[in-house]
Amino acid sequence: MDIKENVYIWATKCDCYENGFIISGVPFDNDYGFGFEDRRNYIGNILLINNKRSIKTTTELSILHIQGRGISWYLETECMLDSSFMLTNNILLKHIYSGLVNFKPSEYAKEVFNKYYDDIYPVISSDFIGILIYTGKEFLIEAFSDKQHCDILNKGYSLIFSEFNEEAGIIKLTK
Repeated sequence: MDIKENVYIWATKCDCYENGFIISGVPFDNDYGFGFEDRRNYIGNILLINNKRSIKTTTELSILHIQGRGISWYLETECMLDSSFMLTNNILLKHIYSGLVNFKPSEYAKEVFNKYYDDIYPVISSDFIGILIYTGKEFLIEAFSDKQHCDILNKGYSLIFSEFNEEAGIIKLTK
């Protein structure tokens, strides 16, 4: 799935601040999450989506640098999801799967997992994007797609680490 020219940020923490929220998370484009190099804000439709619900709002999203916390984003909005979620301007995006997967990591991925151990990793496939979660023992995924028919349940997919632009491995759902 092409992530260029769209906002894709996996939000892991939200703190109330003035008329909105400060969001910590992981951008998919290895820059600021806005889909363009060095772009630092977005004004327009924003979709907040997780495996339980979605909220569409029209607002401004901008980056912040908070000492000791690194890059964060400020989202001016009154409504917020209460757990980790995808933040995007792709209003066609739908949550398609949440749970355990069989994952055969590439050699590069094995090095990444040995270095960072348990963590979350933004990944891209031909039909969906997601967050690959490595617990140190097993792999889970939160997957999202804007494709009308994304067959994640029956098809194996090659994944790319979006932040490293390197092959991650092959994913299949557990049955």
